[in-house]
Amino acid sequence: MYLMSAILVAVFCFGVSSCSKDSDDSGDKSDLIGTWDFESYRYYDEENDSWTDPEPESGYWVITPNTITEYDVENGINGISADYTYDGQKIVIGGWITWKVVTLTNSKLVLQGESFAGYSEEVTLKKR
Repeated sequence: MYLMSAILVAVFCFGVSSCSKDSDDSGDKSDLIGTWDFESYRYYDEENDSWTDPEPESGYWVITPNTITEYDVENGINGISADYTYDGQKIVIGGWITWKVVTLTNSKLVLQGESFAGYSEEVTLKKR
């Protein structure tokens, strides 16, 4: 769990780049608004050419129409906020952190991006 929090803090600090959209399961910006609990994290294992098994995650995001704020008391993250944009295919946080939206419904959010270390990662969140 600490790994995910460290990665998310690093993402807020260093940024990620995104791939093009390849899913039709993305809602509109109103679906983003609310509190989202992190459920799992996984990364793409290039050596085995497959995604790793999902690992449980802690923490949550509070998304308003203009900001995303991250909380993870267990790992010492107590309200890191940034502005964001959403174009129906990607979320851009702070103007330079890009997450591809794989799935967005009124209850589930799946994001993929490339970490600052250069590997692909995926996070799954569930709306409260």
